[in-house]
Amino acid sequence: MLRTEWTTVGELRALLQVPDEPVAALVLVDGSGEGCCDDWGGWAERIAELGAVVLTHDRAGCGGSPGNWLTQTLDDRAAEEREALAVLRKHPAVTGPVGLLG
Repeated sequence: MLRTEWTTVGELRALLQVPDEPVAALVLVDGSGEGCCDDWGGWAERIAELGAVVLTHDRAGCGGSPGNWLTQTLDDRAAEEREALAVLRKHPAVTGPVGLLG
């Protein structure tokens, strides 16, 4: 069974997919273009069903998040992903390894 939780990564809207007994945790990192935390075509849920807590977040200016992804630098994106990792590490269900997948 999966539990969906809304959270934030800095000012960005984010979603967590939390399985009953997680063994790991992943941040899904999108590529170029617009991106919303709830627009992964079921991938977050599929990965969570395999036992990972999965965090997805909006790109700046997409979904319910402020900012503009068109003006972001690579350093800005890297800072967002570091913050996303920190959010996962603080979640009480996360006790195993944490990583990025993109």
